[in-house]
Amino acid sequence: MKIERIGDARYELGESPVWDHDGGVLYFVDAEACAVLCYDPGSG
Repeated sequence: MKIERIGDARYELGESPVWDHDGGVLYFVDAEACAVLCYDPGSG
């Protein structure tokens, strides 16, 4: 397994990553900011 950083953004408490295979994106939450976030590796 290779672990690498994605982007330069900072989050209070990023957790619960879920990869959407069909959409090709990573969803995760920032629990402290009460936010659901999405990372698209194709566009950064």
